[in-house]
This record gives sequence, C-alpha cells and structure tokens, in this order.
Amino acid sequence: MICTGIALASLLLVPSGSATPPRKAATKATTKAATKAQPSHKSKVPVTVTTSFGEGQATVTLRFDQAVEGAVIGVRGLDGLQVIRVPPVEQTGFAKGEVLTLVVPYTPGPGRSLLAVDIEGTFRGQHRMAVQTFAVGTPSAEQSKAAERHILTTPEGQRIKVMPVKPD
Repeated sequence: MICTGIALASLLLVPSGSATPPRKAATKATTKAATKAQPSHKSKVPVTVTTSFGEGQATVTLRFDQAVEGAVIGVRGLDGLQVIRVPPVEQTGFAKGEVLTLVVPYTPGPGRSLLAVDIEGTFRGQHRMAVQTFAVGTPSAEQSKAAERHILTTPEGQRIKVMPVKPD
C-alpha cells in the first residue's frame, strides 16, 4: 500500500500588544481577490515557442506574449541531439506580439532525442527563465525499456512512475 499525504501549514502574524488577532470572515470575493494577487507562472515565461522539424534542421518560432528586456535565448541538444550551429540573437528587447524565428541545423541522436530552447529575461519587471523541450525521433527499444523499468502499477490499476534517487 502506498500512502501519500499533504501537509499544510499556516502562519498567523499577530500585531504586538494585541491579545487576539482580528478575525475576518473569508468570503468568496476576498478569497478570489487574494488568489488573484498571488504571482503566477513564476517558473514560466510569457513566450509561445513552436518548432517544426525538417531534414536536419528545426525552425524555432518564439512569439512574445509580453514585452521583455534583457532577453537571452539559447538552443541546445539533449539525449544525443547535437546542434550544429546556434543562430546568433543580438536583440535583447522584444515588444509584445513580436515574433522571432530561428533556423537551427542539428544532427539527431539515436532513437528519441530532445531540442531544448532556453529563454531568460525581465518581463514586467520580474526576472524569469524557462526551458522548453521538443522531442525528435522515435524511442529506441532500449529507451522504451528504460522508461518502463521505473513504472509500477498498483493493485487498483494506477500507473506510478518511480524516480530514482541519485546521490550527489
């Protein structure tokens, strides 16, 4: 039997000199407003990235959904894919709605390999970065076996992926 649990903790700040904290009834409106005030998508960037793969080259298109300053864009290969040449991107600021297209020549790795697009910059005064990957090719028999090796099925039929822990 596998048990999972979620621990929730809350912190209540009481102003000094006050014996009991002021109570505020939580209404749907106050909860909704508090939720909207929370920053969202901290680990994502407001950029839509698409790729199309041709014979030995990928066309990477980035559409900026918000203006960005200090943008750094990188392209790299993973799992055996080798990027032959990364097109230089000298521009570091992009307006909302602007589109950047990069043609990236590559050599695919054996089986399934990945093309990774790194994006970093300042969006609305907030520094953000993200990596988006795109699969190239079909998994080899060895890659498929390796992926299935860490998947267990519970008696209820639920599939669970077990991630191996690697010591530092």
